[in-house]
Amino acid sequence: MNLETTILIYWLILLGVSYAIAKKYYYLNNTIIYSKQLENWTISLFYFLKFIGIGIVCSWIFLQLIHIVFKDILMFISEILNP
Repeated sequence: MNLETTILIYWLILLGVSYAIAKKYYYLNNTIIYSKQLENWTISLFYFLKFIGIGIVCSWIFLQLIHIVFKDILMFISEILNP
C-alpha cells in the first residue's frame, strides 16, 4: 500500500470517528449545527478534518493535472539538465 492510500485511509477513519462523536452529541434530536455550537472540540475536529481532507484532495488533483499536462516539458527539461 502506498503512502497516499495509507494517509487517505487514516483520514477517513478519523473523519468517521469524529463524525460519529459529533452525531452522538448534536444530531440525536435532528438539530442543525449552528455556529455557536462549534465551541465543542468534537464538532471543531469534524469540520477541521473535513476541510483539511477536501484541501488535500483538491491539491493532489491539481498536482496530478499539472503532471499530466506538463509531463513532456518536465521530462525534456530533466534530460537537458541531466544528460
